[in-house]
Amino acid sequence: MNSGRPGFRYCVEFAKVGPARFLSHLDLQAAFERALRRARLPLAWSEGFQPRPRLQFEEALPLGWSSERERLWVELRRPYPSASAARGLARVLPAGLELLRVYPAPGRPRPARLRVFRVEGIQVGDEAGPFLTDRFPPPAAGAPPPVELEVEGAALRVTLRPGRGGNLPALRRVLEALVGEEAAGSARVRRLAVVEEDRR
Repeated sequence: MNSGRPGFRYCVEFAKVGPARFLSHLDLQAAFERALRRARLPLAWSEGFQPRPRLQFEEALPLGWSSERERLWVELRRPYPSASAARGLARVLPAGLELLRVYPAPGRPRPARLRVFRVEGIQVGDEAGPFLTDRFPPPAAGAPPPVELEVEGAALRVTLRPGRGGNLPALRRVLEALVGEEAAGSARVRRLAVVEEDRR
């Protein structure tokens, strides 16, 4: 995202629901590029033969998964009022991409230290927790488990934290470990929250 020229980075938070669940990551990127141009924001562009707006997205969601909070970072050529950017984008985003807020975000995006999902369409037994602790061990003795399950009616709330090596487990791998690849592929998944690392 950095070409050596100073820019002004903003974070765009949005929900990805309804028909937008079936946008691929490339389709999502194209939809936002069109929306940002239509909103007439002073975009910073990459250099080269095919310049593109300087965007950076959250970790891509698998096709069919929805999210209550996704983020992208866009670089502008000059400071721009966040409220004006939000109004302009909200008018031109396609169905299923719902704008939450826009705000200045100087510095590099911080990695996630916590991700929370709601999963429907699978069933797990009481042995799932100990099994996952063995499969995805905590980074140190006494640390919270990288995968935490909580039953909420017919759904499963899954909280992911960094494990050994400092990386968060991929939810797809967790679900496949629990119920197998086929059942995991048919689960209905919604990302509820992403919590960033604290700045030091």
